Amino acid sequence: MTKIKTLIVPITLSLINILKEYIEYLPVDCPYLFPTVQGEKMK
Repeated sequence: MTKIKTLIVPITLSLINILKEYIEYLPVDCPYLFPTVQGEKMK
């Protein structure tokens, strides 16, 4: 069990870091990726 734990912890930590970076860049990319969706919602 200890071997599995030592493997899982770094993997989950790296996944959380990747998610944090992805979420940070989302607000910048959203208007460029979905301008049509936002335009439809504004109407």
